[in-house]
Amino acid sequence: MQTQTEMLANILRETAYLMAEDENPHWAERLYSDAKKLESGDIDGAEDFLRSFGGMGSLDDIYGRPGKNKPEEEKVLIELICDRIDIAHRLASKLTWELRNEHRA
Repeated sequence: MQTQTEMLANILRETAYLMAEDENPHWAERLYSDAKKLESGDIDGAEDFLRSFGGMGSLDDIYGRPGKNKPEEEKVLIELICDRIDIAHRLASKLTWELRNEHRA
């Protein structure tokens, strides 16, 4: 069974692959980097990912849900990316929250 950290790293890798398919190398490389950190045991990968939200050019700015006027193929790819971003955000939030509270106990 995978740990939460392994699951998060896998989701980030999948998302990065899809972003590369969407011709977004900046975010693909950023998520690959976060996944590598997690795979090496560095929790900063989760925290770096969470810092990717908010502001101009952020993940949620670039990958908002697709509009009605987009081609269907592009909508499907964006939906896949958005779904994985949502899952990764929940996992990263849970993981970092648990680690912070573990250190307080």
